[in-house]
Amino acid sequence: MTNTGTWNSDLAYIFIGLFFLPLVIYFFMGCVIRAKQLNEKPYVINFYEEKEPRIIYRNVTRYHSSPVKKSKPRKQKPYPEPAPKPKVEIKPKPSTNPNSSIYLDAISGLVGLGYKKSEARRLASSLSNKKSYKKAEDIITDVITKCV
Repeated sequence: MTNTGTWNSDLAYIFIGLFFLPLVIYFFMGCVIRAKQLNEKPYVINFYEEKEPRIIYRNVTRYHSSPVKKSKPRKQKPYPEPAPKPKVEIKPKPSTNPNSSIYLDAISGLVGLGYKKSEARRLASSLSNKKSYKKAEDIITDVITKCV
């Protein structure tokens, strides 16, 4: 009785042999071919034989059978002048510094009244861009009247 939980080592040797057999044959055939090449007589070049003298022809065009014609330069077309850019009028905005104490006091006052900080910042900046304020209370009252 054989144990069914183990691998039969005879089958393992057969599978490994069949896997590596083509590689081994290829390697040994390459060695045999290289050995035959080494046994053959190598081709030797005799440098001492006299060769025909080389004749150098001068003033011979190699690439063209007739002289190259020069092309006439093309006339450049004048480009039209670019259209003038439209002038943009920039309206001066009231100076609002988001780090000013009036602006920051207005935001903190709106947060104390129950607005979210991002919403308070958005409302205060939108109002302060339209009008300049001297007191934080003015910004808060305008935000409340705008929202109601």
